[in-house]
Amino acid sequence: MSAGFSFDDMLNNDSQAGVKQKSTIKVNSIKKYEFNRDLSSDDALEKINELREQLEATDWQLVQPITVQKINDSEYDYLLIAGERRLTAFELGNQVEIEANVFEVDHFSAQQLRELNLVENEQREDEDLFSRAVRYKAYIDEFNVSSKEAAKKLGVESAKFSKLTNHIVDLMHFEAVKALYSDKRVRDILLLSALIQTGKKNKKALNTLVSFCEANNCLNRKFVLDAKKLCDINDDSELESNLKKLYLGESFQPVSTTGTNSSSKAPKDNVNVPSNDSEHSDSESSADSSDNAESIEDEQFELESEQDGVDKAEQNDSQSNSVIVDGHEVLNKKITQICVDYEGEKYNIDLSQYVPQKDGEDDFIVGIHFVSKERKVLLASKCTLSFAAA
Repeated sequence: MSAGFSFDDMLNNDSQAGVKQKSTIKVNSIKKYEFNRDLSSDDALEKINELREQLEATDWQLVQPITVQKINDSEYDYLLIAGERRLTAFELGNQVEIEANVFEVDHFSAQQLRELNLVENEQREDEDLFSRAVRYKAYIDEFNVSSKEAAKKLGVESAKFSKLTNHIVDLMHFEAVKALYSDKRVRDILLLSALIQTGKKNKKALNTLVSFCEANNCLNRKFVLDAKKLCDINDDSELESNLKKLYLGESFQPVSTTGTNSSSKAPKDNVNVPSNDSEHSDSESSADSSDNAESIEDEQFELESEQDGVDKAEQNDSQSNSVIVDGHEVLNKKITQICVDYEGEKYNIDLSQYVPQKDGEDDFIVGIHFVSKERKVLLASKCTLSFAAA
């Protein structure tokens, strides 16, 4: 998370002195905040029940009281600011009272209440990616806040915020992406954003890309980001053919929708894909100079995130020494990705880990599944090389 105010900072700055009081209040006197994240899913309710059991075991002692603000309402005395999981657990446990930090009526404005809720959820509890995107988008739209200002206020990386509010928020409009998100639990923000951007340009191209990735076990960030620029090809068969060449690392000549051929592509692992986020970034919000800055940050976010876990010093040292072999100068080359086929699935070899060999045992290697990213110990003798990339 980028620098920003924490939830406690927002509640405990100097202007709050003498305003907040800790009290024990009636559970049924508290109105839940209507803009809070959805806690009705099976997973959320299961976690709340686990919390209820923990609280029962500790005689309902809260480490952190809930936070409320007094309201003028015919039915309720307080509005919940933070702590809906704790409050719901108390309700399920048939508890009458709960400890709370209480602020006076109208102490926080509607915008401040929304910000407090968003920050509290960002810091305290993992929230569904789509739900977060929808709530962030509603916040900037309702209160007319720029993405850059909102990201700073909420302590969220600005490029990530832009991805969420410009692309992830539209996820449910694309059935192919929706299926990946809901059924296959894909949660890679960059991968999903790239697919959604493709769908916004050409839905048929999106469906072709997703189908190809699923059929060839290559639904991963690098391949999708490299393939995104091919979405402008109108001929579906031509697109699928070029996706296959990209997958195999072959050169090809993509045909754009304008009828102008682009230059021949380099092999798959050397493709230089420029970000297209500038065509979308904050187009729904505003078109001022701050949007251009966010587009640049979006590009940097993509490029940096593609190399997660890779030592940048090693990347810059791809050919440090040379040797002579059969009269030829041979340069050293750093290999950063090795992909193998194992039992019908593709795995990237984790080059930073190994399984110590014991006497009489076969060699084992650590693989990371192409799609699920789950780790698995692979029997080396059953692995066949798919490709290696520098």
